[in-house]
This record gives sequence, structure tokens and C-alpha cells, in this order.
Amino acid sequence: MHTARSMELTPPVADEHEFELELGPLGYLREGSAKSLIVPAITANFGLGSDREIVLEGKVVRRIGDVEDEPRTSLEDDTLSIKQVLRRGALQDESGMSVASECGILLPTIHGEPGAGATCALVGSQRWSTVTLHLNGALGFNRDHHWNRFVGLIAEGPNEGVVRPAAEIFAENELNGTPRTSPRPGQKSKCINVALSAKRKRAAPATVASPCRRVNSR
Repeated sequence: MHTARSMELTPPVADEHEFELELGPLGYLREGSAKSLIVPAITANFGLGSDREIVLEGKVVRRIGDVEDEPRTSLEDDTLSIKQVLRRGALQDESGMSVASECGILLPTIHGEPGAGATCALVGSQRWSTVTLHLNGALGFNRDHHWNRFVGLIAEGPNEGVVRPAAEIFAENELNGTPRTSPRPGQKSKCINVALSAKRKRAAPATVASPCRRVNSR
């Protein structure tokens, strides 16, 4: 299951009838012994109103090192989903934790996993002056038709500037005990990226589009 989601700080979702494009131009992903560059991760958002938006996303993965007979470049984690802010909080410049859900369908990939699936995630986010944290949990029906679960923690740098760092650590495994994104059950994966965002119709604080798999509550 892939629940990739960009890290948009403010406002919570795209305004009604507004289009946003988020770009993560460079990311590094390590899953066990496998290493990859994400060049780029792209997320397009369209605001539906009432703290709700529709999201289309994907990432281009370039594998590093020996790939044997597999394609070195692929389009992965392409997803169409609906995001809903359930509780307005720190990420909406209000008090307390921000909470959101995001549910959608996993689209077929190119030189990646065949087939389609579904995913639904819940996330709580809190922001301070120097760091923003997002705790994500998700349940999905992956492209090879197995149920799996995901948990991840994302840390972002200060909410200022055009480019800022973001890092994530996550674990994911199928409910029948077979890991999908790690060679061994329970093994953690790490993702680090530096990114920026382009938006139409308004000036807003810089955002970060991450190649990692998760959602957030903004």
C-alpha cells in the first residue's frame, strides 16, 4: 500500500475551486538494502470546499545500484483520493491537534506494481515554531489484493522559507504477515527529501511535497 501525501502547512486544504501543484524535486528512499532516488514526487490538489479536496499524485522512482532484470525507472504510488479535515487545529492556526482523513484508490503504475487497490488513512498533526510532526496510520487493500497496514512519523523543518527539509520513518506490512516494503516483517524504512511547491492564485507559506507514503492533516 502506498499512501503518499504532500506536506502542506497552510491553509488546511485547497480553497474551493482552487488548483494547487506541489513538487518534490529530489528525495532519497531506503527500504532494507534497496536504495532509490525520487525525481520528482508530484501532487495536484483541487479544492471542493468545506475543508475537502481531491488529490491526484505519483512519483518517479530511479533505483540506485544493481536492479538485475527490473526496470531502473518507474512511475509509482499514483493515487486518486479525497482528503477531509476532521478537526481544525494547529495547522489551521487554531488550538490543539489537527486531524484529517484521506481515502482513495491506488491506480495502476508504470514499471511498478500492476493492478489497483484502495487505502484509507487517519493522521494527527501538531506544529511548533521549529518543527511540525505528523503521525499517520492507514489500512489498505493493495494492488496484489492483500490487506495491509501502515504507520509513519514525519518531521518537517521550520514553517518558513522557500525550501525546507522533511524526513519520515515508517513501517508497513501485510496483515497475513508478509511484508511489502521491507525485506523482513517489522523492518523500518527511511525517507529523506528536500522539496518546494508551486501554487496558483495566492501567495502562501512554502510547502513540501514528499516522496514518502503518508497523508497529513492540513
